[in-house]
Amino acid sequence: MAPYYTAQIADLFNDCGTKMTRGHDLILQKLIVSLQFSSINVTKLEEDKINQERIEHERRALLIRHNAPILTAKMTAAQNAENEHRKQCEIQEKIQTKQEFIILESIRERDKIKDQVAMLFAEKCKKEYELMHRHRVQDCKNRIVQEDLLLERDLLKLEIAMNRKPKPKVNNGNVSSAPR
Repeated sequence: MAPYYTAQIADLFNDCGTKMTRGHDLILQKLIVSLQFSSINVTKLEEDKINQERIEHERRALLIRHNAPILTAKMTAAQNAENEHRKQCEIQEKIQTKQEFIILESIRERDKIKDQVAMLFAEKCKKEYELMHRHRVQDCKNRIVQEDLLLERDLLKLEIAMNRKPKPKVNNGNVSSAPR
């Protein structure tokens, strides 16, 4: 009876490797107890239960061994997808940062151009104002000169009128004092 259980323990260790679960510990404890007390007869139900647990354990171990490459491949694919996603996010972030930088630079350039246009417009307005002011001054000077000329003319007329004395009329030798 002892060699049978020893073989079961060896099978369990081979199947489990180093990963022992609580269920495996219980099975081993039962087996060790039954080995220590070999005089105790294990009933058919207990043997069936132990065999059933061993078969279940073997089935799980077989599933794990069968699914291990698939799980490894899935985990590798998931890790690769995560790495690729992270790289894409980093690239997208760099692109977005570059686009934001380009936008800021274009805004700065646009502001510089606006400032230059505003300065040119201010200079143009200043020149137009100066020109308009010169024209106004010239117009005023021309009006003053024209008014001076008119005043001089009127003054000359007045002087002429004042300097002109009525000449006596000579009518058949008679002198009349009436103005002409």
